[in-house]
Amino acid sequence: MVIKLKNNVEDVETFLKYYYLNHFGWKIYSNSLYIIGVLNPIIVNIYDTKRNIEFYSNTSMMILNILITIGMTLFFIYLFLKLIPKLLMKRLKKRSIKYYKKKKFFSVEKIIEIKNEYIEVNYDNKKLIIPLNKDILVDEFNGSIIISAKFLKNKIKKVYPLVIPVTIFESIENKEGFIKNIEEKKMLH
Repeated sequence: MVIKLKNNVEDVETFLKYYYLNHFGWKIYSNSLYIIGVLNPIIVNIYDTKRNIEFYSNTSMMILNILITIGMTLFFIYLFLKLIPKLLMKRLKKRSIKYYKKKKFFSVEKIIEIKNEYIEVNYDNKKLIIPLNKDILVDEFNGSIIISAKFLKNKIKKVYPLVIPVTIFESIENKEGFIKNIEEKKMLH
């Protein structure tokens, strides 16, 4: 099976999203930020309450302290769930434009050919060979097919810079046949 394609900036953005979202360190980092953001105002207010116990003997001050804690917690949730992802997506868009201009692999026309033991990608008189072994993971992400190598249980070790948009296939059956073809050939090895 031979496929000819040329990627655009949106494909590079999809590649970078897939790479960053499936990177193990990113998940630990983002989850730790969420936990710190939620626990920080609560811990600060508990410490402040224990330090100034006579100040908080008044119930109105205690209610004010609880409302401030809830407000700070909601602010951190908004910051980490809404504002930071928007800023990261803007930065990812700029980085994908830079990648598209800088890396020739993304901006030239590619010919993808599936052989028995590997996937061969010809571009600009160069070759990229992706070996078909059991560690290869063919994943459909945001309307694109991305090939990566995994280790352990679906933990991504390497993401190959090959983004195949689903729109280049004439039908869903052709897309399913392409994925099935790769899966069958990787099981042989």
